[in-house]
Amino acid sequence: MSGLARLVRRLRGVVSRSDTREIHDEMQLHLDLLAEEYRAGGLSEAEARARASREFGNEVRLAERTREVSTLPWLEGVLKDISYGTRQLRRTPLVTLLAILSLAIGIGASTAVFSIVNALVLRTLPVTEPHRLAAVSLAITK
Repeated sequence: MSGLARLVRRLRGVVSRSDTREIHDEMQLHLDLLAEEYRAGGLSEAEARARASREFGNEVRLAERTREVSTLPWLEGVLKDISYGTRQLRRTPLVTLLAILSLAIGIGASTAVFSIVNALVLRTLPVTEPHRLAAVSLAITK
């Protein structure tokens, strides 16, 4: 499988929740097959199921590991955080409005200050040899 195809599959796993059901079904199939082997070896139904479950391990942890491999957990965490933040902002519209206004004013002020500093201090003059410039003034006295 190419790197791009693997990335697309992992991204689809983050967005889609159908993989969870598929993982559960596949784990159940493996448990059933293992229990069938033990039944064929002479164990009763209950004993075969119990032994297969013990040998297979913790189903929840195995499902989490499978999900981590088949998705991008950090991206899933970021999406959950954004969703939670959005819900919290919708609950308090006045606080949200104040936060947005303060951010807008802060960004605008920072941009204005940087523009002035850039024009006066940081940017060189648009001449070929700015270090050779001199200021000439004419003083008229009465």
